[in-house]
Amino acid sequence: GCNKYYKNAVDAVVSALKDVESITGRKYNLFDYYGDKDATDVVVLMGSGTQTAIETVKYLNAASNTKYGVLNVRLFRPFASKMFVDALPKTVKRISVLDRTKESGAGGEPLYKDVITALLENNKTDIIFYQVGNDYFAEYKFEDIAKSDLLQIFANYANGIFYKISAQAMEGIKNAVETTKGIK
Repeated sequence: GCNKYYKNAVDAVVSALKDVESITGRKYNLFDYYGDKDATDVVVLMGSGTQTAIETVKYLNAASNTKYGVLNVRLFRPFASKMFVDALPKTVKRISVLDRTKESGAGGEPLYKDVITALLENNKTDIIFYQVGNDYFAEYKFEDIAKSDLLQIFANYANGIFYKISAQAMEGIKNAVETTKGIK
């Protein structure tokens, strides 16, 4: 098993965020959702590109009949799977993960893999996953993502232009998650 500090990290960070709120009046969660409460399409990301994503979603939802959202990840590891799923709208059908790293030779970047695992651990198998890795934003520093880049991501939902995880790969991941559930 993991050490007691790692095991207790989620509770410690949640407690610290409550302390921040009591001092500053600003509320932060491990996962903060922004967008339409009935969103069908959600972008998951963390860090400096989040504000641009939030502004893009506000613009799209106000300008058209869309239901988009953004889920901002504030604590990457340990990944609080249940809290992640609880932060998503119940109506979500498609998720794109914008990762800040490039893991050459891996089957996906770290945040993307944690999102897939969280959804599977919580029986959310009806959601389509997309990965928008660092390759997509290779010419930018992540904080330089433009609204036009994010507009393209939302436009691509309709066209299916991402690396969509295959049903066979999903079944393999699901089996791996089931196998490891009993391991402490």
